[in-house]
Amino acid sequence: MIADRFRTMMSDLDPTVYESYIYMAVRLGSSDVHFEPLEGELRVRLRVDGALHELARIPHQGQAAKKAHPLIVQIKAASGMQLQSRVPEDGRLEAVVQGHPLSLRVASMPQVFGEKIVLRLFDVSKIQTMEGLGFRENQLDRVLNAISRKSGIVLVAGPTGSGKTTTLYAILNHLNKESRNLVSIEDPVEHHLTNVNQIQVSASGVSFETAMRALLRHDPDIIMVGEIRDRVTAEMAFHAALTGHLVLTTVHAQDTVGALMRLVDLQVPQVIMAHAINGVVAQRLMGRLCDCAIPGVHPPLERVNTYEPNGCDRCMGTGYLGQQGVQEVLVPTDRLRKVLSFRFSDEEFRMLALKEGMETLKEDAIYKSIAGQIHYRDALGVTDEPLNRILGDINRMLDSLAR
Repeated sequence: MIADRFRTMMSDLDPTVYESYIYMAVRLGSSDVHFEPLEGELRVRLRVDGALHELARIPHQGQAAKKAHPLIVQIKAASGMQLQSRVPEDGRLEAVVQGHPLSLRVASMPQVFGEKIVLRLFDVSKIQTMEGLGFRENQLDRVLNAISRKSGIVLVAGPTGSGKTTTLYAILNHLNKESRNLVSIEDPVEHHLTNVNQIQVSASGVSFETAMRALLRHDPDIIMVGEIRDRVTAEMAFHAALTGHLVLTTVHAQDTVGALMRLVDLQVPQVIMAHAINGVVAQRLMGRLCDCAIPGVHPPLERVNTYEPNGCDRCMGTGYLGQQGVQEVLVPTDRLRKVLSFRFSDEEFRMLALKEGMETLKEDAIYKSIAGQIHYRDALGVTDEPLNRILGDINRMLDSLAR
């Protein structure tokens, strides 16, 4: 069992200092560390390859006296949080583990048995390149075309935990040139980026609206807005995109067409959307099969082998190692812009986008299962899109590969 292996590895470390858990998280490739107060104890779990695994349970003798667990106190003090506060807070930690510079986002949340802390880890030395995000070649070409323009807006859509911020940072890193003024407005700032002017709105008492109005007077070339959450933020982001700036931002939506519908809900005029949008990327993160995966045939793709998780020492017997991006890229064509300018349903716009060459999330996931990157079962579950809709395209792709 993977949790037993974790606890065995932890036996050589001091469980009373929070740095031990960060060390383990780095060693195991974890993205998050959860410190969860339960009755009489503190549970520590790591998120590895998308799943949470228990690492330790530590007795909490002072809980009856309503004292915070010593580990919680250590983390709050190190991250600049208020020790006596009982409201949700955000903080930051910087650390170097095994030569890796780490940036950690810290979030606290009061619960029945005390405060829960979650650490989000990011290895500063491993900011993704565009090529490292997992796009297939034709998708990457479309994204690079969308971000190469001097003005307009590029949206990244997906649920929480789908890697939207990682994608935005990779785009910023790609565009980061001495000749450009790059500015970001974030809540919170996830990672510090060299040569990017980063504004954290909530910590300074500055709102998105105030920050946007101010930065437009600072001669920006490229603006990253962490998330479009409301009508005012949407309005200002599109205003910037239409006045000579390249705007990068995210929106919570299930797919590319859902992102457009979300903007309609936020009352962004459709004619402005049609003129300003350079491209939309929707994405998910899925468990990546380890190299020890073995071939397996899955109907209805009996013409090709897909792959099954196997398990080895490298992946600690799970069959998975790391995460794989699954993407959908929509770059509006002239026909799509024309339809976007007028009232439309999400289904009719999606059907036209497919005719214009868009490949769906599920389509991309199945391609990657054939390539041995993700499991076929995971590929089928990425969205609710009917499989029979894309089987024709998949079979045409297989025919082209056979030739």
